[in-house]
Amino acid sequence: MGNNNFYVTYEGKLSATGATISGTLTAGSGSKIGGWNLTDTRLYSGSGSNYVALDSGTANVNEAIWAGSGTSTSAKFRVTRTGVLTATDANLTGTITAKTGYIGWNSDSAKGWKIEDNKISSNEGSGDGTKYVALSSNGTYAIWAGHTTNSSAPFSVTHNGKLKATSADISGKITADSGTIGGWSIYNKQLYSGTIYLTAANLGFYDVNKISSNRRFFIRRGTKHYSNSALTSDEQSVGT
Repeated sequence: MGNNNFYVTYEGKLSATGATISGTLTAGSGSKIGGWNLTDTRLYSGSGSNYVALDSGTANVNEAIWAGSGTSTSAKFRVTRTGVLTATDANLTGTITAKTGYIGWNSDSAKGWKIEDNKISSNEGSGDGTKYVALSSNGTYAIWAGHTTNSSAPFSVTHNGKLKATSADISGKITADSGTIGGWSIYNKQLYSGTIYLTAANLGFYDVNKISSNRRFFIRRGTKHYSNSALTSDEQSVGT
């Protein structure tokens, strides 16, 4: 029975220009729904760069969703059954969580940022590590650059704030209570090199061996200069 708008063949094929069907709808391989093709495990449409598919378990196919190619592994957008997402271009909002992976990475030139557990780094294709830079929330070093090994890097900052730089141009106020400057050591509010000490409290500089009669030295206090013979016993005892 039938007419142009509705008919059912003796084989059970139903054709209707408009229908409301409730319950379970079953369609076998080779069927079409609104321009979409069906196989036993796949719903797909289009071809080439317009191809898009949903796959429930075709043999040797790991991708569940893909678009941009009829071959799932070549598609510019694809999602595997384990949730691995590949997209050649994406605009993502919200929180992104990643323990491993890449940001802005070009596999041909090995340029970009590499994400590891508690670390992000970039080497910009330099095999010798001179362009290496890293940030880490683990271990001793928080930041380092110029070497893949943090302790060997010419620039580094530890988590407790210790800065190392083989060459630096620093302006502003510098405060130090230990260390070295141009061969002079800093200790107890003094600068010393060998037997010569400089201090900001009253004395200009003096020889720690000044009490020895053979030692030459002088002390400057304000505008006065003292030699070993001119010092009082109190002045000679300063710094001993």
